[in-house]
Amino acid sequence: MKQLQWRWVLLILIVACSLAWAISLPKTKEWKGQVSTKVRELSQDSLPEFHVSAGDTVVPVTQGTYCWGNRGCADYAWGKMMTRGLEPTAVEAGKEIHISLEDVPVPLDLIAQQFLDNNTYETVTLADGVFKAPTAPGVYHYGVSAYWKTEDGKYSKGDSSVVFVIEVK
Repeated sequence: MKQLQWRWVLLILIVACSLAWAISLPKTKEWKGQVSTKVRELSQDSLPEFHVSAGDTVVPVTQGTYCWGNRGCADYAWGKMMTRGLEPTAVEAGKEIHISLEDVPVPLDLIAQQFLDNNTYETVTLADGVFKAPTAPGVYHYGVSAYWKTEDGKYSKGDSSVVFVIEVK
């Protein structure tokens, strides 16, 4: 029985050391969508702030699912369930939508999705954190997820997502 307890203690120590090592790795990926040139370490206490805009119009975002340092993990509904009740922001047809993160290292992955009907979605192609609003009039629901990992991609350093709604008139 004592041998089994020691194995658990050893396993916990190995995992803790691996996480500490992963968090200490440098961040070097360059991403032009970054708003600020001053980059701080990822805070274990506060989530990264997403900024979404269309020209001079700020598009409000709502925090979604995340796994983040001392804040732990929170799972929220995804898709149109998450955007239910959000007021759409008016955006011109075909206008560039800019997605950025303030003062944090560049995420390894930044993924945008347009939420469709029947709990389906379509991945939106981002070029340096930018995509174009649809040209057809209507209300469009989006989600953006960012993932920070170690340089080798093996260990997560955190992830966060937001949702927003636009209306093309």
